[in-house]
Amino acid sequence: MKIKDTITWRDIEVTIKYNDCYHKYNDLHIARLKIEAAIPLPITETGYKSHFTHPDNIEASGGAVSFVTAWLDHHAQKPEWIDAEEQRRQYSLL
Repeated sequence: MKIKDTITWRDIEVTIKYNDCYHKYNDLHIARLKIEAAIPLPITETGYKSHFTHPDNIEASGGAVSFVTAWLDHHAQKPEWIDAEEQRRQYSLL
């Protein structure tokens, strides 16, 4: 099943694409998340992240949106993200 959602996380538009069966080999199932934003996120300096995991990990979190939101929230607590977020809020004349 392929799912595409767009969320707004801390005033940043984030597109989440989820494929729960990106790769299957015998009993091994691999899901893929593609996370895209126009600016950096706490989980990627470029605004793009491709992440592979077992689909059970996504489902245990309540789905792709819940998984990504929790992941972003967790990494947003890091001092370097807090500093970067504050700098984005400040306007510069340079």
